Amino acid sequence: MNSETVVGFNENSEKKPVYFDLNTMPWETLTDEHVGATFKDLKMVLDERTGMRVNLSVYPRGYYKPRHIHSCAHGIYVISGTLKTDEGEFGPGAFVWYPEGTVMSHGATDREECVFLYIQDKAGELTYLD
Repeated sequence: MNSETVVGFNENSEKKPVYFDLNTMPWETLTDEHVGATFKDLKMVLDERTGMRVNLSVYPRGYYKPRHIHSCAHGIYVISGTLKTDEGEFGPGAFVWYPEGTVMSHGATDREECVFLYIQDKAGELTYLD
């Protein structure tokens, strides 16, 4: 099992599967200054050429990112809890895809944390609109 924090890929990377033991990988606590709160992130895959990434993330109960956009497309697959968005609430098994430039708000409900897989198609920035 691979227990590195991030597995980077580039054109010189060996072409073989990479396995992760998420139970042994270190979580990173990230502070969102705009929101004034923290969330947890477990970085798994980063394609150094394109910026495509896959992370496992946890929004704590009540954490919510107000209106913002990303300069990349990205998706959120809900593993546990509920993802609260400006379009509704989505529970385990839901997958929400945001095309590049979509205006959105999302986070966890006040009832429980939200654990999700985050997939980003290329390098991108988050810009808050409020």
